Amino acid sequence: MRAYATLIAVLLLISCGGSPSQPSGPSAVPIDGSGWVLAGQVIDSVTAAPVAGAVVTVRGNPPVTTDPGGRWRVEGKGAADSRLWTTVMAPGFVPRETALNWRAEGRQDAFIELLPERAPFVLGFYRYLVRNGFEEPGSLEAVRRWTTNPNFYIRTYNPKTGRPLESAEVEAIVSTIRQAVPQLTGAALAAGSIETGAADRAPRQNYINVAIVHEPSEEFCGQAFVGANPGEIDINYDRCASSCRGTASKIPPAAVAHEVGHALGFWHVDRGLMSAYLSGDCGNVQFSEAERLHAGLAYRRPAGNTDPDRDPADFAAALTSSATKISCPTGRP
Repeated sequence: MRAYATLIAVLLLISCGGSPSQPSGPSAVPIDGSGWVLAGQVIDSVTAAPVAGAVVTVRGNPPVTTDPGGRWRVEGKGAADSRLWTTVMAPGFVPRETALNWRAEGRQDAFIELLPERAPFVLGFYRYLVRNGFEEPGSLEAVRRWTTNPNFYIRTYNPKTGRPLESAEVEAIVSTIRQAVPQLTGAALAAGSIETGAADRAPRQNYINVAIVHEPSEEFCGQAFVGANPGEIDINYDRCASSCRGTASKIPPAAVAHEVGHALGFWHVDRGLMSAYLSGDCGNVQFSEAERLHAGLAYRRPAGNTDPDRDPADFAAALTSSATKISCPTGRP
């Protein structure tokens, strides 16, 4: 099931603006000679297998069909945009809309991944985890993701005791962060620097601040900004242990892993560590196979990719911080 982690990442080279059929883009680039070539391969995002019979349409050119090896080739004449809007459709796969960089010398390496309409990929679960479809099915979100290894700052002040956290508590938070980040990014990213200190710290680019709060009358285990850079996580100290089995920790590791998931860009689902309600064995920090698979697929798409699989107009979305803060309830209703 981890074969997807070894795939060549889809080329996140995006056209500038416009509709799916006629996006606006940079000025056409003059071509020396009689024409140009753009070629590549269509592959299954989950298995890495070639997709035969896929129809690839590069803007302004007749569609071509992939061969048994998933390979395709387009030959154009005259001028070409520096980014060419491309659509791919194949039976049993989610349609893909993206844009490919053109090079004057031609290129043969335009790999395009398609999401399969079969298990283990489940579009409904993907919409839950990646697009907030569990809680807001009527307004699906675009992909929110980090493009660099996130650093972390853990404020070790314990507001309940007025003293620093116990060293074991800090070590557990650090260990959980280290385990969570690669699980949810298909191993594309890892936790960078993890710093600790008793003082509050202002938000910084490429950092996620982790703070311990003590709000015993509030009905949340933790809260976080979803996919924001800079990011922020709050863990409600000694509020969620009663919802757990197998741990007496006042900072349940599962709650930390869950909030790291939000900070990396993911939403609530109906099962697994990203479930809307913390319960069960809260010492567990291993995300489910389904969570890891679908999260890893999201991390092979650009920030701003929309439902079902359409890439954004440009890279600006990757640099935009999210203002959405999600609160995670205690126990089950």
